[in-house]
Amino acid sequence: MRSRVNPRTHRTSRVPKYDYSLCAYQRAFAPELRQSVEQLSIGKSMRVLDVPCGNGFYTRVIADLLGRGGKVDAVDRCPIYVERTRRRLQNARGDHRVQCADALQLPFANGTFDLVWCAQSLVSLPDPGAALKEMRRVLRSGGILAVLENDIFHHVLLPWPIDLEVAVCQAIQEACLQRYGSKTKFAPVRRLAELLADAGFRSCCKHTIAADRQAPWPASVQTFLGYHVRDLRRLIGNHLSPAVQKRYQHFVASNDQHSLFGRRPKDLTCLNVLYEATK
Repeated sequence: MRSRVNPRTHRTSRVPKYDYSLCAYQRAFAPELRQSVEQLSIGKSMRVLDVPCGNGFYTRVIADLLGRGGKVDAVDRCPIYVERTRRRLQNARGDHRVQCADALQLPFANGTFDLVWCAQSLVSLPDPGAALKEMRRVLRSGGILAVLENDIFHHVLLPWPIDLEVAVCQAIQEACLQRYGSKTKFAPVRRLAELLADAGFRSCCKHTIAADRQAPWPASVQTFLGYHVRDLRRLIGNHLSPAVQKRYQHFVASNDQHSLFGRRPKDLTCLNVLYEATK
């Protein structure tokens, strides 16, 4: 069932279809995701905005880094995510406020925040460039925008057979073109430096964050991989030939020792990119 959207408020009444996969991803790579926030220079008395905040995973990390004199605001257009974030912030230090709002129309005055955090959300925003400009508007002069993003083609590096990986990447491009009219929507990080410059940020630096895992997969990683290959199959299935579909299914679901969940030694890498831009 598709999420219902209120055209007046742009608020979704249901969580996105990728919610289960997102939660599993955060559990599987929690140490590295927390580190991506912890490496920022977050002062104890700063005011920070998390937008869109999603389920509040990063909002809680930010709140834990702030002192009692700090404040974190979090906004998302999904009321269910807003409520989840509020629950995550129970007993958190400092001041915090969570509300429904759209990233394209933030309910804050110019220059309100010392730091704005945006994690893995650009692909879901209808106009990422406009959203970045709005985030810049609510930053004080000299404030920092931190954007954590990934590239669907290089986010989770799995030990695919090479020819199967090539077919999967081609199918992702075709699915993206069919859905959005562009082959680049699933890879916003490739234009992020350009988008930040266009939004008016005067300096930008980039950090790559790698998370490595080895088989036998920890339970959290195995759960995430199950959702990941399922969601990928749903996205690209119509763009794979019957022969390639069969090979895909064999790699991700068979008991063969060389398959993804087989007993042979194997590893994976999850890549994220963190951009810090100054107003």
